[in-house]
Amino acid sequence: MRHEEGEVLAAFVARADFYCVKDAELEQLIEAVNTTAEGHS
Repeated sequence: MRHEEGEVLAAFVARADFYCVKDAELEQLIEAVNTTAEGHS
């Protein structure tokens, strides 16, 4: 599935720290949360 670039950009414009797609694997979600929690984006 192709994710719309506009949706991703809108999330970051709204000050999201990260964006994770619905079909992401659990490991990807955990890594994204941990990376963000460490202050990286």
